[in-house]
Amino acid sequence: MTLRVLVVDDHESLQRLFEVCLSVEDDLELVGLAGDGLQAVHLAMELQPDAIVLDYELPIADGLSVLPTLHEAVPTATIVVFSATADSTTATRALAGGASCYMVKDREDVGDVIAALRRAVVVA
Repeated sequence: MTLRVLVVDDHESLQRLFEVCLSVEDDLELVGLAGDGLQAVHLAMELQPDAIVLDYELPIADGLSVLPTLHEAVPTATIVVFSATADSTTATRALAGGASCYMVKDREDVGDVIAALRRAVVVA
């Protein structure tokens, strides 16, 4: 089974890194890239991904504010929040809002996020 992934981050360099890393994975397929919260919701509704990598700090609408809407749009999707924000309050809010896990960019890398996606889908 191929896991279809939507990546939501406002940094184009990180989007490209995910694009390259996911392209070499047999069981993962990048189906979309979004640079803001509003675009994330539209693409999630359209593409119906299995998993979403979601940044917290996004233009237009931040990751935590769109989390409930993403769950409504794609209730079965695994959502991994991957953010530069390291405070525990934000992580707690993300997990309470339905994220499968919260990962901090300066502590984990794209490979760690890919592993978390796989683990979360196996658990779900």
